[in-house]
Amino acid sequence: MLNALDYLESEWVGLYASIQNFLPIPAASTGLAQLYDQVYSHSLLTWVGDEPERNFLTMTVGFVQLQMKGQAGAAIPWVFVSAFAERLRLATRHGFCGGYTAHYANPTAGVGVVVTLTTVAMVATAA
Repeated sequence: MLNALDYLESEWVGLYASIQNFLPIPAASTGLAQLYDQVYSHSLLTWVGDEPERNFLTMTVGFVQLQMKGQAGAAIPWVFVSAFAERLRLATRHGFCGGYTAHYANPTAGVGVVVTLTTVAMVATAA
């Protein structure tokens, strides 16, 4: 099986990734699927029409945080965000629930993006 982080589409190539299998599959799969579903729908329906592309993006759902950073300050194309989220939500449904740092490049456009998935401490709020 190809690594879930290797290829997104013909223009984007995963250069390398470090993967940490620290998330138990049953506990993580629901939260990760929810995170990728939100990123995917926002990138296609909300951000692409209302938000300019930016060089940094962070999204947190529960204890999981996804960060994307354009290399050298480059803007992250929304098409990359949606392709990445779609690929990872399918991979999550097939059991891929690890944390990672992945580096992608689009040689044609001269754009690079670093994507990181980590866990974050959940902070209790006072009632």
